[in-house]
Amino acid sequence: MKEFDFHAWLNDTAEIINENLKGVSEQEANDRFYEILAQEIDTAVIYYVDAVAIILSLGAFSGYEESEFFPFTNISQIAYHALYEEATEKLTLNSSPDMTTVLIE
Repeated sequence: MKEFDFHAWLNDTAEIINENLKGVSEQEANDRFYEILAQEIDTAVIYYVDAVAIILSLGAFSGYEESEFFPFTNISQIAYHALYEEATEKLTLNSSPDMTTVLIE
């Protein structure tokens, strides 16, 4: 069974976001932050084996009936939602002095 290392993925994603936020305005940084995060999550959940590993790693088995994405039509959507929820809880945009993404742990 494939394993998913959420913390390694989160650190890599933060680095990618930071690289893409250099020299941009605060408003543009906010938009780019969510665009890049969505791209990284899309990449992470594209294959079902990876989606299953994400779900197992994050314990995303139930409780999504209240989600704006519900009903889910495939396992990748569940993994996407779980990864998005966890990532947005752990990452924040720091606006000073440079636009950077900060891990909250």
